[in-house]
Amino acid sequence: MNKEKYSRILDEAYRNYFIKVDDINPWQALAMKRIGAVNLSQKEFIHQIKLDPEFSSKWDLKIEERELSLEERKDIRGEEWLGEFRYAGDGFIKELLDNDNVPTKLITLTYKGKTIEVYE
Repeated sequence: MNKEKYSRILDEAYRNYFIKVDDINPWQALAMKRIGAVNLSQKEFIHQIKLDPEFSSKWDLKIEERELSLEERKDIRGEEWLGEFRYAGDGFIKELLDNDNVPTKLITLTYKGKTIEVYE
């Protein structure tokens, strides 16, 4: 659910950028995008948001990413899952978590004062 919300928020923020950057109506903006006349693609926009605090502030969008610790990943998977492997080495547990597709990254997105977290 949060991944869908995350995508919708990014789409909305980019749409706002896209429309305002050229100060034209949405239909004109769409036509201009089709011919490549808009400054940044959505991917470039998101990259710029992550890198440039001033740009991020201008569009009221903040994206923070961080790696999850092994302990956080174990908490996500659940203590009972480890069972007999509870005392195994960190490398072995990490491999188990990786094989079970337990997220390794937390993305925090704040847009217009609302924050959501997404695990990847």
